[in-house]
Amino acid sequence: MIALAQEIALLFIPMKSIITSAAMSPISAMNSRLPSLLQNCGFRTAKNVIVAIINVAARNASVTTSESSPPYSCTATEITNPLGSTIRLYPTNPATGFVDTADIIHPTITQTRFCTVDGVVYTKDKKVLIKYPNRRDGHYDVPEGTEYILYNAFAGSKIESVKFPESLFRIGTYAFSDCRQLTDIKFNHTIDDYSRFGDMGQFYGCRGLKELEIPSWIKVLSSMMFSCCNLKKVVLHEGLEIIGDTTFNDIAADTLTVPRTLKTVKANNFGRFIKELHVYDRAPEGILLSVLNAYNDTSTYNKIGLTFKLIVTEDDKDYTFYFPKTLPKEVISQLDECFRMFSPKAADIDWIDSLYALCFSNALVQDTAFELYDITKKDIYRNALKRSRQSIVKRYFNEGKEEKLVKFFQLGFFAKSSLEKFLKLAHENNMNALAAYILTEIEKKAPKNASKKLQL
Repeated sequence: MIALAQEIALLFIPMKSIITSAAMSPISAMNSRLPSLLQNCGFRTAKNVIVAIINVAARNASVTTSESSPPYSCTATEITNPLGSTIRLYPTNPATGFVDTADIIHPTITQTRFCTVDGVVYTKDKKVLIKYPNRRDGHYDVPEGTEYILYNAFAGSKIESVKFPESLFRIGTYAFSDCRQLTDIKFNHTIDDYSRFGDMGQFYGCRGLKELEIPSWIKVLSSMMFSCCNLKKVVLHEGLEIIGDTTFNDIAADTLTVPRTLKTVKANNFGRFIKELHVYDRAPEGILLSVLNAYNDTSTYNKIGLTFKLIVTEDDKDYTFYFPKTLPKEVISQLDECFRMFSPKAADIDWIDSLYALCFSNALVQDTAFELYDITKKDIYRNALKRSRQSIVKRYFNEGKEEKLVKFFQLGFFAKSSLEKFLKLAHENNMNALAAYILTEIEKKAPKNASKKLQL
């Protein structure tokens, strides 16, 4: 298997790294780039294999390279054997030599170890899928008998959907990365832990994925497995136990339900768009650290709101809690620990209700209290708003937030004399809807014989 891995690595190294002419000596081929290239395949030395490959190439292939400016050593390498089959490689990364674009692939080096099946490169025994043609679109059924999809095998290709056979037990790191037209994945029943061999990022950057359903037999999702996708809906079934680091770095969904079996959610998952989370009995470790924000990003708050809803179902009864969406990390850690270890019946409601005051700025404190009061109608939030009413109104006028001003005045914090001053400000700022509302409130407070004197 080590020798096979070595030959696979050499198949995808830009050939100028190994051969510049048919008479090139094995010693000169051992350049400084090879150790880092070969380490990606998990071995330390490959001197004998390199010599063998060079000898085969010198006897059976002609090599053509086209130059390009640094940092790339060449833009394309064509290798043609006497039978006329050609492999054209386009290196994208000088550190790895991974193929970026390829036509139908016909390997011509070490032909005893590789074969093609409908233009897809496999090992001779057809157990390892090495490379899929980047320009091929549509659906692909990975053939039964395939056991391993090599790292980067489909990376950057135009594949639109894929189905995995039951014989497949491993999908390598970044195997389908940046397949931006991929919209559908048919998982097999064999793989239940996608991190078992240290692989990660298998579907990284597949921005065509809009909806995803994780089957019940999958227990572990690897790190970055669906990172930088464009997911709008994720369904997690019972059976899932671990979500790796940055598996779902951001999903554009506002609600999420996690299964009872889920025990651990590692860092940087789900992200800022989640506004409602539903868990059963105990929250998984790390889930609140993922969905609550420990940073100050006002542009995000304006889009998604300032509050977060947690529903915990225990003994068929729902317990609902509301938090600020943004809090200091140490506070979020405390919340995560509390709901992971204790029953929702033991939650300290007074402490939870007071968390709004820990937001990062006075403006966030005020706006979060406003939103929480609108949801819960609790006196703690109303009293906070009343204490800060003058600064809130001044800020909303400065920011031109007419709709919020109307909503704030509906709380009834101001006497008639104050309303008359704000009516003048509303006229000066061309806030006609606000002026109309304030005038109505003034008329309600004024004596009947004086109401006719008021004018817009």
